[in-house]
Amino acid sequence: MGDAFVLILRKYAAIKEKYFQENSIIFIHLYAADISFLSETFLLIVYVITIEIVSIKFYFMNTHLKYFFLFLSFFLFTINSYAQKRSPTKILDSLLLHHPQKDTTRVKMLSTYIQKIYYRDTLKADSLITEVEKLSDEINYAKGKADASYYRGEVQITKSDFSASIISFKKAIELYEKIDRKALIANCFNRIGASYYHQGNFSEALEYYNKSASMCKEINNLKGASVIFNNIANIYADQGKYFEAIKNYNESKEIKLKINYRSGLAKTYTNLGSIYGELKDFPKALENLNDALRIYDSIENNTKAKVLLLSIGVIHSEQKQSDSALVYYEKALKLYKKEDDQRGIADCLDKIGNVHKNRFENKKALDFFFKSLAISKEVNDERGMAMSYLNIAQVYYFQKKHKKALDYTLKTKKIADKLNILKFQKEIYGLLAGIYEYQGEYKKSLATHKEFKTINDSLLSKDVNKKIIKLEYEYKYKQELASANQRELRLTKEVETTNQDLEASQRNLLLGVIAFLLVTLALAAIIFFLRLRNIKAKNANILTEQKLLRSQMTPHFIFNALSVLQGIILNDEKKKSLSYLSKFSKLLRITLENSRDKMVPLDQELLAVENYLSLHNIESNNSYKYSISVDEAIDKPQFEVPPMLIQPFIENAIEHGFNKQSEDRNIDIQLSYAKEELVCTIIDNGIGIDSQKQKSQKQKKSLATIITSERLRILSEDSKTKGTLTVEDRQKYNEQGTIVTLVIPHKIQKAS
Repeated sequence: MGDAFVLILRKYAAIKEKYFQENSIIFIHLYAADISFLSETFLLIVYVITIEIVSIKFYFMNTHLKYFFLFLSFFLFTINSYAQKRSPTKILDSLLLHHPQKDTTRVKMLSTYIQKIYYRDTLKADSLITEVEKLSDEINYAKGKADASYYRGEVQITKSDFSASIISFKKAIELYEKIDRKALIANCFNRIGASYYHQGNFSEALEYYNKSASMCKEINNLKGASVIFNNIANIYADQGKYFEAIKNYNESKEIKLKINYRSGLAKTYTNLGSIYGELKDFPKALENLNDALRIYDSIENNTKAKVLLLSIGVIHSEQKQSDSALVYYEKALKLYKKEDDQRGIADCLDKIGNVHKNRFENKKALDFFFKSLAISKEVNDERGMAMSYLNIAQVYYFQKKHKKALDYTLKTKKIADKLNILKFQKEIYGLLAGIYEYQGEYKKSLATHKEFKTINDSLLSKDVNKKIIKLEYEYKYKQELASANQRELRLTKEVETTNQDLEASQRNLLLGVIAFLLVTLALAAIIFFLRLRNIKAKNANILTEQKLLRSQMTPHFIFNALSVLQGIILNDEKKKSLSYLSKFSKLLRITLENSRDKMVPLDQELLAVENYLSLHNIESNNSYKYSISVDEAIDKPQFEVPPMLIQPFIENAIEHGFNKQSEDRNIDIQLSYAKEELVCTIIDNGIGIDSQKQKSQKQKKSLATIITSERLRILSEDSKTKGTLTVEDRQKYNEQGTIVTLVIPHKIQKAS
């Protein structure tokens, strides 16, 4: 009986080759397999007769035969439902066991087996492909050889070995060309395009997608063409070319509507929803995504809905509806895990991590991102790795762990530049600008911020938005025109009226768009000039304030010095007054020279400070010790600093810190340079700033200190460099006195 079963299969395959697609015999096996042997034989004979009736004689049947056929169809459908409940791979294993003969039927069975498992069991798929190659060589079966190369390419894509997959598909093309299988050649072009796409080589990907589309049109393969247009649109979407992306998605949608390709239509609606989500047009995004969801529900195709669930989750996340987003992400994650789709699982984990990141739940977010990263590394998914690196970098940036943030951002940049992913590059340059600014690398920060602005403007430029509006209008107009042409067969006059209305509507819309654009441009120009004038006025005010503050320092200093000189003269100390007057005149000359300039050399400023200290030692009955130390790393003539910044704090130490202290009075001035910051530290061993505050609440405030603080604020804003002031009582360090830490805005002149 077993030989009879095989004989029936062979004879039927030989007789009916021209009536069926190439794998139809294999599918007959799948429907009827693995029941008891006698039942298999009987069902196969009945199934063959039924197909024969359908393909040739249905329209010539009498009524009784038709009812008999319907009964057989119902019977076979029942058996089919039973068979489909069983694992396809187990059925195929059983079929291969029943059919050990080395012929084309076995090759087709093996090819079907590979098709079922290559994306989840690459090891077994490789083994079966090798068997197909050997068997096809033995029986000289050209299509079997070509199929083996094609499936080897699919396995290599699954392994992310895209360079090898391109070679395999090109070999398959050569073999398919020999047997003139254009539909299969078109599919190979499509898969080569996909391999280049995953490598980030968009130009090559577009070239092969266009080859595939041309061949599909040539052989009138509308379904294949609709898939290609969808793939082309995906590339433009990744590049931020939304006009081209929407145009190709709509072309794909029109074909799928025409041929009623519902699952493909759902995929296109999903992609359109994602595009409108990128453009922040959330109502239109959800409209397309819900259209896709309705299709998947109607065809009960829950597995393909996983991408859609992710897209809906993204829209809810963009609208700050984190709880709703998590519900959709977790549904998608279950479906991806059910299919053991590692890339999909990684994508879900990344998106769930993003929800926690937006909630500032940084620990949870990092857990999900690192899990996603591990999976992406395991399957060598560079795009997924880049996404995880970027998310991790953003979390570390929020935590102010800037070194770690920089490391992960640079890892992302390496992949994003390789794959040419514009959306990632925008986020990368934005992060780098913030990190470099925090590290004080202002040139790098400015450069990366410019790159960020350039990419951001290109992603959502006015031209892009205008093109999208125009495209939407053209698409809607095209639909209306097609509807009018259909009505023309019934009512010619009504169609003519409709066309006139459409033309009028087009003119009105065009005039409206032009008027809107002109008004928008005029408003933008006015806002631009007002902002420019405001910035110029603000800069002028800053310069005036700086000059005013510098000018305030000189009379303040002269007043203090002349008060001291007056005291010496009244005490009739002629020699001391002459010495004081000589040093004062020298110091006054330096001070007046410095006050004219915005920045002065550091050595000139230190000379003024030293003269000031020396001058006060003459006036004081109880002299004090002072020291000025400068790091060897500081080239004093090359450093330029604002004048009269250090002197006020020395004055405070002398006037207030040593107010009631007659012995052991010390002032130490130290200058250091590290991390591009010039730091001046002034240390005295007086009574301390806290004691001064308690004793001088009713006395006048230190005008010099207030002026200096205000100068630092304005200089920092003007020069975009750090300028800070910190005054501490040394009591917190179990010492006596005050320590002033001054971070001085500066410039370094290049040696000539």
